[in-house]
Amino acid sequence: MRIVNHPEAEQDLEAAVIERGSFHARFGDVIMGQFERTLLRIVAEPERCRIFLGENRKAYFGRHSRYAIVYSVHTDVIYVKAVMDLHCRFLYWKTRD
Repeated sequence: MRIVNHPEAEQDLEAAVIERGSFHARFGDVIMGQFERTLLRIVAEPERCRIFLGENRKAYFGRHSRYAIVYSVHTDVIYVKAVMDLHCRFLYWKTRD
């Protein structure tokens, strides 16, 4: 499957890395690693995560992480709509197609 990122999803990830990295440089690397592992899980089993708000799905970075990837699955494409911070602005990404 091919992965397509919404441009603002990339900005979400960058903002998360910068924000967490401001506390300690290593935290930004941790966020990137969690993102990459979560994306690998999605590619391996795109239908595994529960459906959430229409045809969207949400994959948490980890049990204790504050981030999740919001995505939708199409025939041969996984479309990443947001890297969502679960602690603020919960539905800000909803208008992204």
